[in-house]
Amino acid sequence: MLSLSSLISPGAPAATVLAFFHPTLHIIVADKSATLIRRWNSRHLPLNDEPCLRYLVRVTRDGTLPTLVWAEDDQTVERPARKPNLVFSNDVESGLREADIVFLCVETPTMRKGIAVETKALETAVGEVAEWAKEGVVVVVKSTVPVGMAGRIRETVSLIKFQIKRFFEFKGTDVGDTDF
Repeated sequence: MLSLSSLISPGAPAATVLAFFHPTLHIIVADKSATLIRRWNSRHLPLNDEPCLRYLVRVTRDGTLPTLVWAEDDQTVERPARKPNLVFSNDVESGLREADIVFLCVETPTMRKGIAVETKALETAVGEVAEWAKEGVVVVVKSTVPVGMAGRIRETVSLIKFQIKRFFEFKGTDVGDTDF
């Protein structure tokens, strides 16, 4: 089984979509904030005006029962039950030890004149990957980072064999715009 860990909950929407479209993956969203993880595990998700994403979180986090769906020819089709494959956890260490792929998803640094002034959260997460991730892990940077940051990440996690990838995201695209 392929396991993914998304460090820091800004990666939760991307992790949710991956979990929905790939039900055989086991995905862990790990964050040190007990309050935020408690909200992700509650009925009151920390999402603003994204009903489709709320649905996807509930399906992937809680699973579903078998469901009858009406087909076009007035017949019903049974959609099988779905097992949960998305977990929200404060146990960052276990999430990293288990992961085959780690998405580093941190708040976008504040920019001034094209220079990032705050990369502390990313550097902290990279240090945790270097300490706890297993050999061969793929590290995906899903954050807007300054030029040269990938090299700094590579130096920090050089103790383990890994690959670094970039994940590009376009703002303004709602999950509800996606065809299911």
